[in-house]
Amino acid sequence: MVVERLLPLEFLKRSHWAGFVVGWSYCLISMVIALYTFPQDPALVTVGLTSILLLPSLGRFSALERSIESNEGSVNLRGIFRANKDFYMTYLAIFFGMFFVFAIFAILLPSLASSKLFETQLAILTGRAFNPGLFLQLLSNNIVVLLACFLLSLVAGNGSIFLITWNASVWGTIFGITAKSAATALQGNPFILFILVLISVFPHVFLEISSYIVGTISGAVISDSVIDDGVKSEKFFKVLGYNLVLFAIALALLVVGGLVEAYVIGNFKVYSTIIAFAR
Repeated sequence: MVVERLLPLEFLKRSHWAGFVVGWSYCLISMVIALYTFPQDPALVTVGLTSILLLPSLGRFSALERSIESNEGSVNLRGIFRANKDFYMTYLAIFFGMFFVFAIFAILLPSLASSKLFETQLAILTGRAFNPGLFLQLLSNNIVVLLACFLLSLVAGNGSIFLITWNASVWGTIFGITAKSAATALQGNPFILFILVLISVFPHVFLEISSYIVGTISGAVISDSVIDDGVKSEKFFKVLGYNLVLFAIALALLVVGGLVEAYVIGNFKVYSTIIAFAR
């Protein structure tokens, strides 16, 4: 693809911010196409098109990570961090590139702002006081998503990029709609309110999407190792060990993210005030 020629794999490894450009440009192109072909509900079409465009670059990246891990020594946290840092940072940058496209379109386009697609997710994110039941509910739902990311990548390489893109679309649209609705009630600037919302929810978003990305990477790298090394090879068992530990890290991130979502966001005054005016 043209973008892959302009931003080759080695450049993405050295300059993680370039992933933001890739995610932003692919998502923007997909959004424009979807708006013209499916103007009533372009969100899901955008998710699908963006995921398809991202697969080639992510596939080359996971193959590279598999090669690095198979040549590492014993499994340890330092080695895991060194082997997966570049892939994780690029994945995270891609996510936020997509996230901001959906957020900006949600603020600017009435057809997206009035969409019923994200109604359930918006209701879940309204401010609530912490209670153990809410935390356990959030955690169980998020574990299902994490397992889906891992298993889908295990079966289809980086196939769970669809779920990562879906989360970018959900969060971007939710926070954009929230800022726009509150701005209408307060007669304020929706972009300023969006920044305040983003500051409020960033710890939760960062932890949760990091968990999904790490789970996706672990599944994708194991999948590549099955194909390239074979399940009976020493390299495969070394890669498997690395990525099972990586999945455990993803699970730990998810638990912390669930605590932040259930307790910190629900009791953060700025976010609660904006949500109150957005209803």
